[in-house]
Amino acid sequence: MAAKLKKRLEAGFIFKMMLPDLPPASERQAATATGFAAAAAGAVGYSLHCPIDSPTFVVVAYGLPMTWVTLASRLLITRLLRW
Repeated sequence: MAAKLKKRLEAGFIFKMMLPDLPPASERQAATATGFAAAAAGAVGYSLHCPIDSPTFVVVAYGLPMTWVTLASRLLITRLLRW
């Protein structure tokens, strides 16, 4: 248990030391990737509990919200988050 905690703390410390030196090259790309990852995580969570697998439903229930979240994050995160 202590060895795992030590490894996690070391990895977190290394990540924290690298973070100020490695900002994203493009804020828009970083915001888009963040929004897409959040939308994909939400879609996976929803798909685990939804029994419907019609292609039309998949496009409407997964594709459109993922597109909206990705575009909204690209517009909002670039304005709200500045390095």
